[in-house]
Amino acid sequence: MLVSYRYLGNKTKLADWIVGNISKIVPFGSSIADPMCGTASVSIALAKAGYSVTAADALKFPVMHARARLLAKEPPLFLPFGGYKGILDWMNTVEPVEGYFFNEFGAAGKPANGRPPRLYFSANNAAHIDGVRIGIKNFASSGIINEVEHSVLIHHLILATNRVANISGTYGYFRSKLSEQAIRPILFEPITFINTRRNHTIIQSSATSGGVISASRWLSMNDKTTDILSAWGENRNVLLYGPPATGKTRLISELYVGLSAATVSDSYILLDPNNTAKPFSRHDYQIPIPIPVKVIWTTFHQSYSYKDFVLGLIPKITKDTTTLVPQAGVLLDAILELSDPNSIYKSVVILIDEVNRGNAARIFGEFMTFLDFDYREGGRIPIPIPLRQIHYTDGVSETIYRINGSTMKIPEGLTFPKDIYIVATMNSVDRSAVPVDSALARRFNRIEMRPNLNELSIYWGIDETKLQTPTDSDFDSLDPSDVVYENYVYWLCNRAARKLGIRVTKATIKFGDIIRGEGTVLETTPDVIFRDSQGHVIAITDAKYKHFGSRPKAADTYQLLAASQILGCPRVSLTYPVDDNRMPTVWKITPKHGGGDIQLTALPLNLMLLSELDGPRQLISNIYDWLDNNSYSGG
Repeated sequence: MLVSYRYLGNKTKLADWIVGNISKIVPFGSSIADPMCGTASVSIALAKAGYSVTAADALKFPVMHARARLLAKEPPLFLPFGGYKGILDWMNTVEPVEGYFFNEFGAAGKPANGRPPRLYFSANNAAHIDGVRIGIKNFASSGIINEVEHSVLIHHLILATNRVANISGTYGYFRSKLSEQAIRPILFEPITFINTRRNHTIIQSSATSGGVISASRWLSMNDKTTDILSAWGENRNVLLYGPPATGKTRLISELYVGLSAATVSDSYILLDPNNTAKPFSRHDYQIPIPIPVKVIWTTFHQSYSYKDFVLGLIPKITKDTTTLVPQAGVLLDAILELSDPNSIYKSVVILIDEVNRGNAARIFGEFMTFLDFDYREGGRIPIPIPLRQIHYTDGVSETIYRINGSTMKIPEGLTFPKDIYIVATMNSVDRSAVPVDSALARRFNRIEMRPNLNELSIYWGIDETKLQTPTDSDFDSLDPSDVVYENYVYWLCNRAARKLGIRVTKATIKFGDIIRGEGTVLETTPDVIFRDSQGHVIAITDAKYKHFGSRPKAADTYQLLAASQILGCPRVSLTYPVDDNRMPTVWKITPKHGGGDIQLTALPLNLMLLSELDGPRQLISNIYDWLDNNSYSGG
């Protein structure tokens, strides 16, 4: 594969013409797929033009090209090697190895089939390629390089190998003698990295097999759709959580439409991202939900209760008496549906919007147990559903009234059906909502719904390169509320700064020159840096304390003071959320080794003010007062 960069059908010279014609049909800024990406020349041209590209190929080495050209927007860090230049130095000076390439494709090799050497490479270059190839493999297996760095190294190896390959003709046959080009020592040279504006997706898959499906590229449905369907293969319950306006309700509404339109095929619901009218019909992506499926929508709220969701008693009035009879709620009605021998449905999906608007633990009651598949029909320990408000006679229940007005009796000892699926949405930042009980939450597969910066930049007309996109590692180390709090503090500071005619930025501060040993420079990233009209830093604030009432910690205080010293900034603050009105605490710090005094403020932000009409204005005023106050106070 390493000599295959001289492709048949390479479209490098046609890329601009292709993009020009595509732009007449598909607006710049849209998402577009390059299903057989090859060298990725068309993909990179599309990316440079402003498209969000999904590049795919069935072969591995085109995927490596695409990752290197689309995902590496600047030279990767290659920290163990001292940077990009260091890894190139290693590739150029690596110890030769007489390995697979040396023996099978080198001029001095000994092919396994016993035939004469194949003159694809000079002996020296073949051994050099083996040394680099084995080294890259070891780096990847040991985890000292990441996936993108690995792809960049393979991309380099293919390019360099191509330049010294002793081949000719359309199909790359090796020559009978080594050419001048093949005798030259192999050289690994820097490549140009292109910082395209948008995010891109790379998939190793054939154009037709759908080995990996990213539904958002073809459907209006959020890419979390596939996550939900996949989660149903291992769990019956999914919780979509995140801040408001991230598409949670829209996603389950589209699931409602898609699931309701599902057709019977091999007794399963199947996903077809190319068919927006009936997306659940694809034969190579089976989701184990027997169909026909009944889809039920309900919304929790403060008045919603156990009797609405599970079972209640309603009065039945006759001429002579008034009695209380059992009325099934949403969940029990789903159980009755699947227990009815005359029902056409094989499974039920319950979509619960705003699950934490009501008291979810109280609403589910003892039926919380059956969210675990182990206790359902077909599970390890199936147990009877506890319907204590229902009376049984000779092993058969009294008449239960269903939501559709029909009635039904059930046998005593009925178990919870295995094919009831639940998708719930939860606002993770609204304090007026009830927190979800941990015993309930652990029974759900949790899927986070994050803001989509691509969509926001298009909607607001903002240059996406000026938006900071969080990485997966950022979110792995933070609760969703942490990110929202930091972003909100930044917004408040920005508004306060405007009133004073100054501006705010966020940047990583690097400091400390290494004078002995190995390592990298030190760095710190305050959440907000205030600068005057000349760009001088006049104040710094950090939002490290996301839990109500938690005070600044010593380690974080020292980190902020270090940033203050490095930037020559006299005023720093640490914000922390509280639920009442408090005065800030201010310290005057005099460095023992010279330099001006530093004013350190513990700045409380009463987030309960957000329930008031002018709450944000009051919080902005608190930050404004801190910035505008030149006096010290006791602490």
